Amino acid sequence: MDELYQKYIEIYHKEIVPSVKIFENKRIKLKRQIDSFFKIIYPLEIIFYIFLCIKIPSFECRWIVIFGLFLFFFSFPGIIVYFLQKNFENKVKSFVMPLMLKPFGNFKWINSKSEELVTKEDINKSGMLYRTNFIQKSDDDKFIGKYKDIQIKICETNISAGKHNDFTGLLVLLEIPKNFSGHTLICGNNPLCKQNPNNIGMKINLESIDFNDKFHVFSTDQVEARYIITPSFMERFINLTKIFGPYICSYFYENNKVLITIQSLEVLDFFSIGNIKKTMADKEQFIRFFNEFYAILSIIDELKLYCK
Repeated sequence: MDELYQKYIEIYHKEIVPSVKIFENKRIKLKRQIDSFFKIIYPLEIIFYIFLCIKIPSFECRWIVIFGLFLFFFSFPGIIVYFLQKNFENKVKSFVMPLMLKPFGNFKWINSKSEELVTKEDINKSGMLYRTNFIQKSDDDKFIGKYKDIQIKICETNISAGKHNDFTGLLVLLEIPKNFSGHTLICGNNPLCKQNPNNIGMKINLESIDFNDKFHVFSTDQVEARYIITPSFMERFINLTKIFGPYICSYFYENNKVLITIQSLEVLDFFSIGNIKKTMADKEQFIRFFNEFYAILSIIDELKLYCK
């Protein structure tokens, strides 16, 4: 990691810092416009609020109407600001992300409006959801590339089926140099991780008590599952929870596919670059990106998925 980090810092100082300077004036201008917008809209909302209190005589009707308008007027500016922020952030990322990805090799960033990387078909085949109909999938940042000759697709996403929010977090789809005849699931022993949602095979008890306490394993091929999940693999998978937390699951399926899911307790906010409230010279956002992206690649290193 040290060598990769030094390379990233060198690119940061020589290429990234000069590149993002062109966005600083745009950021300042946009921030001023937003501040001015709030200075105008909130007083108008208060005046309208007082007007309604005077004009609506009935106490019950007054508060029903006012509460509804309150939700609308105070959420509407926030929605506008969100889209302005997102638009600015995507412009910054389109320009600077190729530089930020340089140390990691052959990777490219794809914005939310472009092609799907981890598709609904991938999700259904993996067995990560038990509701497979009417899936609504909303992506944010996406990356595709190769690391140690393994194709890797990273997708920051929100998945829901009907009214149910099934998943918020990262999907990491890998094609590794191993063929699977069965379907094996490793899921965390916690409420967020769906335990065997599609009834994938039979439950397996492994020799590691610590691993069994933290994870449940199901497979259609118990011999293959034990071949995949060796004692050293179990130790390395437990180590991943120290990086990503306990809400991590792994699905081995369809010849050579592995889907890693990392669930988030909060809204999507991985790989954030270009916050209009902070100067573009803020080094912390670029260091945070390096740590997040390197942590994703560490799955391959930690689990030694490049080994045949």
